[in-house]
Amino acid sequence: MEPREVLNSLRENNRALLIVGLGISGIETAKFCLRSGISVIAAERTSREDFISKGKFLAELAEIERQGVQVHFGVDGEGAAGLVERAGLVVMSPGVSFESAIAGALRRRPLPIIGELELGLGLLDQPSVVVTGSNGKSTTVSLLDHFALQAGINSFLCGNVGCPVISAVPGLGSDAKVTRDPAPEILVVEASSYQLESCSVIRPKVGVLLNLTENHLERHGSMQRYFEAKAILFSNQQPGDYAVLNYDDRWCRELGSRLKASVYWFGTDPALKQQRSCALINYEGGACDEIFLEIDGGRERYDLHSSRLIGLHNRYNLAAAILSARLLGVRAEAIAAGLRSFTPLEHRLEFVAVPSGAAVINDSKSTTVAAAVAAFRCVDQIYPGRRIICMIGGLAKAGSWQGLMTAFKQRAGYLKPIILFGKDAGILAAHCKAAGLPHLRGANLSSAVELARAQTEGDDIVLFTPGCASFDEFLDFEERGRCFKKLVVEVFR
Repeated sequence: MEPREVLNSLRENNRALLIVGLGISGIETAKFCLRSGISVIAAERTSREDFISKGKFLAELAEIERQGVQVHFGVDGEGAAGLVERAGLVVMSPGVSFESAIAGALRRRPLPIIGELELGLGLLDQPSVVVTGSNGKSTTVSLLDHFALQAGINSFLCGNVGCPVISAVPGLGSDAKVTRDPAPEILVVEASSYQLESCSVIRPKVGVLLNLTENHLERHGSMQRYFEAKAILFSNQQPGDYAVLNYDDRWCRELGSRLKASVYWFGTDPALKQQRSCALINYEGGACDEIFLEIDGGRERYDLHSSRLIGLHNRYNLAAAILSARLLGVRAEAIAAGLRSFTPLEHRLEFVAVPSGAAVINDSKSTTVAAAVAAFRCVDQIYPGRRIICMIGGLAKAGSWQGLMTAFKQRAGYLKPIILFGKDAGILAAHCKAAGLPHLRGANLSSAVELARAQTEGDDIVLFTPGCASFDEFLDFEERGRCFKKLVVEVFR
């Protein structure tokens, strides 16, 4: 049964929708139900006191409770099962694992379970481009949204990038109020593996897989299961749909061999020239910086010298965005204009102006080892011969640190002592010691910045690329990045 039919059935039969998890997607799902006349029950794992102490969504919580949403805090697996008597549909928040006790208890009941992302997409008629991958998602979807804007196309940037898809869905019924005016012509969606694992009928017009590196293994358990969660995005596509994949990534090549959709590749491998439709990256720093697009017999060239996005990893993001935009009908001249005017996102290789004039780079979005490797190699390539003070730390994710240690060792002559911080600084210290890399350890981010300042001389570069999650000290990577920028402005005088 289609989502709209299920929801109409709930309303007609006085059944409730059960929301599990009160993050931003759960809150927005509750708001959608309220404007649709659907009864809502919400279950949250944390206690009310812990939820309030985090300081997020408090006004939204008060509003949905005022409008009649029953919110139950401190709910475990058995508690969730006890809430299903009136429920006819469960919407699972992405923060709740399908392997959790709550999910297990609900999955044993004869109730359909769906995620907010799939629910929202199922209720909207506009074509969608959905981007997933381990790194680069937010930059790629932001590029796509910007290209659409340059072409005069009204797009809606949503999903894991911050604004839930469901927030654009008017309530059910002819009297429903439009939530976005004018209505979007296309949906530009960022999707995480957490959001995709609950999907079963998702079918984007364009699906994009940027890359796959070790991430979220504490949730998925293995790279294969992580890969299968990402692959769900493409499982319902048909020959009239498009899959945009990274030819240089082995997981993407494995995926491409089993899809029904038309596959369009991007990457640096010269073998791509044999493909009828692809985006070939030609990047050698300042010497060559361009993308050649072969699409349905036509050939286009995009000069990237004017782009403010730096590094090879961003060339992959640019190639995926350009190729996807063209498949959606965005004009080449609009893309070219967008390449010149796009402003890089905050906390992604962001230069921070400090009173001393030192070169300080905030890459707080780096929450994986692969992201830290990309940042380090990018800075090392763009500023050859300059010494780098690298700051890593936080809450380490499951996976290997070998890639970063190897990158450090390869450039040991230009690497000053590595500054470690955060809850898992001890783990990182052990990796550095095993690799024979000098390092210093701060008790927290503040003391780590002090250590970095003491090490900085001349034209040294301070690169803050944690490679870890931020939740040991901060709410998210944005708060961590803002804190870092505030600290360096105070300390680098």
